[in-house]
Amino acid sequence: MTKPKKEGGLGIKDLRAQNIALLGKQFWRITTQPNSLLSRVLKEKYYRYYNALKAKVGNTPSCGWRSLLEGRKVVEKGLSWSIGTGSNIRIFEDPWLPPPYPFSVPPQSAHQATNPTIFWVKDLITSNGR
Repeated sequence: MTKPKKEGGLGIKDLRAQNIALLGKQFWRITTQPNSLLSRVLKEKYYRYYNALKAKVGNTPSCGWRSLLEGRKVVEKGLSWSIGTGSNIRIFEDPWLPPPYPFSVPPQSAHQATNPTIFWVKDLITSNGR
């Protein structure tokens, strides 16, 4: 049914995939526009002390909030930091490495064991920006 008409299908879109994509878009909106009414309401109810990316489901979540968390999964798959100065990016927790590498450094790396005081990407950048 979801195949294009040219391939003998009915041309009906995969509604589940389309719904998840739209939920991801809505989650991205509440993340990038924190002053919008929806963002402020959700923050007050579900993630008062965190950001939307670290928010938990909570004790009595609404259907809408659960759906937005499904959209978050889509956003997280393609999310990575733009380094800049690296002052807000945690080495072992935030996704900051470009593809084809995994987005973040494994926490049990040799560098962490030999130098446990380095937590931010800015600590890895030399004075000439390398």
